[in-house]
Amino acid sequence: MTRTIKASEFKAKCLKLIDEVAERGEALVITKRGKPVVRVEPERVHKPKSLFGCLKGQIEIVDPNDDLEMWDHEIDRAVEERLQRTQDLIAPPRRRKRVR
Repeated sequence: MTRTIKASEFKAKCLKLIDEVAERGEALVITKRGKPVVRVEPERVHKPKSLFGCLKGQIEIVDPNDDLEMWDHEIDRAVEERLQRTQDLIAPPRRRKRVR
């Protein structure tokens, strides 16, 4: 259940009310002239019980031997293409022989 409190009362008892919200886990609504303006809720921190399993569902472990040959061919092709482009940029321009 949510408690409602006037802003003037909250100002006078701020620290005590914050501690109560944290201990009880209940929200607190602060009003001005009878209208709700602020809601104070306890922080909900989800701490794993241990480090084991805290990344469950976030990491995928794959067989390191799957598709390595394909990767090697792709890497070799990419390196060869990069070398060819680099050589094309570095190579001096070829002179054409004049045909008479």
